[in-house]
Amino acid sequence: MADIVDSGADSEVATGFLTVVSLRTGAIYGYQGVVRHGSLSGTAEAHGALVTGPLADEAVVALARTFAALRPNAKLLLNVEARQLRRSRSQRLRIDQLIKPLGLPAHQIVLELGAGRARRIGQPLAAGLKQARTLGFDVAIDDLGEGIANILEWTEVQPNLIRLPERFVHDVHTSATKFQFVRLVRQLAQVVGTQIMACGVRTEDELSVIRDLGIDYAQGPLISAAEHRPRSRLPVAVLRMLRLVQPGRDATPLRSSASDRLLRSIARPVVAVDPYCTLDELAKRFSQDKDLEALPVARDQAVIGLVTRSSVRAGAASAARPANPSLPGSRHIERANLVMDGHLTLQDASVFLAQSTVRQFAEPIVVTESGHYLGMSSAREIMRELTRFQFQAGRHANPLTGLPGDTPINETIQGLLDQRLSFVACFADIARLKAYNAVFGYGRGDNLIKYTAILLEAYCDERLDFFGHHAGGQFILIMRRTDWRTRMETVIEQFSSGRSAFLEPEDVEQGGYERVDRRGAKIFCALPTLAIGAVQVEPGRYLSYHQLVEAIRLAAREAKKRTESTLFIERRRVSHSAPA
Repeated sequence: MADIVDSGADSEVATGFLTVVSLRTGAIYGYQGVVRHGSLSGTAEAHGALVTGPLADEAVVALARTFAALRPNAKLLLNVEARQLRRSRSQRLRIDQLIKPLGLPAHQIVLELGAGRARRIGQPLAAGLKQARTLGFDVAIDDLGEGIANILEWTEVQPNLIRLPERFVHDVHTSATKFQFVRLVRQLAQVVGTQIMACGVRTEDELSVIRDLGIDYAQGPLISAAEHRPRSRLPVAVLRMLRLVQPGRDATPLRSSASDRLLRSIARPVVAVDPYCTLDELAKRFSQDKDLEALPVARDQAVIGLVTRSSVRAGAASAARPANPSLPGSRHIERANLVMDGHLTLQDASVFLAQSTVRQFAEPIVVTESGHYLGMSSAREIMRELTRFQFQAGRHANPLTGLPGDTPINETIQGLLDQRLSFVACFADIARLKAYNAVFGYGRGDNLIKYTAILLEAYCDERLDFFGHHAGGQFILIMRRTDWRTRMETVIEQFSSGRSAFLEPEDVEQGGYERVDRRGAKIFCALPTLAIGAVQVEPGRYLSYHQLVEAIRLAAREAKKRTESTLFIERRRVSHSAPA
């Protein structure tokens, strides 16, 4: 039975739990506490009627009591009121007074600031948030997408978690605007070290896209309905859906370049120190590593701050060492101004550093993953890796467009085939380019190629897709978003209208132009078109990139038979797989 509490109204309030799943591991991250007037049916239809806003004291106690009794190894997310995060006359937080008697540890609680609060974080609430963090609570912002006020609040609160509202998750796989917004939010979160929970996930397509975008957690009717008690495991159907996309691979960019390499790949595994570490112990760590300028301070894998070599040296010089050789070093802990998520790309990290102050640029960088300490880095190390990778990428780039050439194209395709992942491969070819060059010259032909490259790249997702320049007017695309066909059809339409800028008006009007062949005879040439051949690749269907490149080349050849720009999708099921 669910705990029923009296909220002061005539109707009963039933408490329940919505399961929150980690999209990286498929494990249960936690449970969001909810209430609903009347009985809690536990059906998917009831999900929309649940009250997930700020909880009254009675509901907080009821949810925490049920959670504490079952002791799940997960988080409890509580949407609290501002008054519950303010100090009482005894200098204790109201939320701590409610939960502590139940024996529930603070590190298992995520306090969500309700959407009904004042838009500005005042001094009393700011002090309460600081004390809540000191006690071990995590902090979350309940809603996102309400304008600049919310972005400012994000920077003020520096939450551990951000909730992505259902209105941005619904149909994210078909809405380009929502897709770009969610990607932008994820990029901001990576910079400030915040995790994101997508709310109201209802379909497999929505789940697949938000996971591809690197969102950390999800909840909604697809994951589970509201239940009286926290469930111990996810349904088999949900686990099966989560396994459709391989953890750690789906959000990894395909291009092997500096702009896509992750910060975690260069993080140095410097062992963190405890906040109660003594000054002598700190001095010993620095003496053992002469190149170390700062030590991270962490508790329960959460970063608290930094201790610098200079502060320890100054503290050791002023300490009365004979009288107190084990002086605590906690007074030397400083705030870590540069905390970055390990899934941030080196390119994005460099942009963030470029916008920081000169003093911050010289400070050490603390690298985290899922809110846990991972390692240390610096601006110098990031710039060194960027320079090295840009040099390597230049060796394999097409000289005309600067896009990846055959070597990275083949390596990317082979890597996906070896992982047995599903994707769509496209071969885009500018038809009748040879005749165009003969009439208008190679300079204009090169400009037409560059225009086509820009057009195709504009409709590629920089995080999920791969785009390479094969040769001449031929390009290869690897696409992993479900709306790939819509995007390629849009490219076809825009090429057909945009090519007029590279032709004479009379040529466009008559649908072609005349040229003189080797024998001196005039022949009529049709306008250049864009032929795109697409093959939907299933796991095990192709063994090598040679087979797949040949398949998409043949599909593009079929598209070139049409008089207008065409997208041809190969639907024949030709298998190159080896026997099981």
